[in-house]
Amino acid sequence: MERMVTDDGIKKVILVIDDQYGVKANARVGGVGTETQIISAEVYESVDQNKFVAVIASRDENGKAQLPAFYKSRIYIDLSDGELYARNFEQLLRWVFDKPLNIKPELGKSKRLGNYIPPRTLDGIFLRSGVGFEGHRRRPVVGQ
Repeated sequence: MERMVTDDGIKKVILVIDDQYGVKANARVGGVGTETQIISAEVYESVDQNKFVAVIASRDENGKAQLPAFYKSRIYIDLSDGELYARNFEQLLRWVFDKPLNIKPELGKSKRLGNYIPPRTLDGIFLRSGVGFEGHRRRPVVGQ
């Protein structure tokens, strides 16, 4: 179980979340509790936030996903809803194979600005209109 955190060859880990997983993880009960102790430090400290993903397999009686506390602020994939299953399963496959639906475009080259003169400044803020704020009270000031 510890290999999923320490082995550099393991790039992706899927946490399958059912209606009892979060309860057991938060209480540190059984194998889920042990797994939580191992994973939580990695999730909090790791720069690579893309190694773990929670997959919601089922929800509790109120329809809520029982995510463990260490994973509540992270993105998860919901496979518990039959209507969204196909779309979300594709999302899971894209995550596994590093093939995102939307690809960030490459950064373009900056353009030369020629004889560009920046607008007037007040308190270090560039103002195109010539209207700004003076001091900490933020009183309107008309450009000079």
